[in-house]
Amino acid sequence: MRRGVLAALLVVAIVVGMGPAGGLFATPAAATEVGWGTPTFVASGEGASGAHVAIDGWGNAIAVWRQYDGARGNIQAARFVPGRGWGLPTVIETSDGDAEWPQIAIDAAGNAIAAWTETRWGPQSEFVDTSVWTNRFSIGGG
Repeated sequence: MRRGVLAALLVVAIVVGMGPAGGLFATPAAATEVGWGTPTFVASGEGASGAHVAIDGWGNAIAVWRQYDGARGNIQAARFVPGRGWGLPTVIETSDGDAEWPQIAIDAAGNAIAAWTETRWGPQSEFVDTSVWTNRFSIGGG
């Protein structure tokens, strides 16, 4: 496919977080398609929220979202490659705080950077601090 067609790839992330069947769905649609494509299930589990998607000039996309694990929020990501579809979700933060509000940006080559906030709570559930974290996806290294 030509780059111009791939650059117009549309990805819409819809978060469904109600009950154990909740999860993240995304709808990829090529520029030549009319209307919405068929939603594709990207991640499962209760508590998915705050999905954001970025797309490079070749039609590759990366979605990031907050996934609650029953104790705290984690930031997960999945990559879409045209012709292959969505890869498996990956946890992209490893701290013990409560991560939320993920954002993603991607350059023309497909390198991306995700940013999110993280709140730490004390032993009595008192606020300790909030910080900003980032993680980079390199097209050559994953």
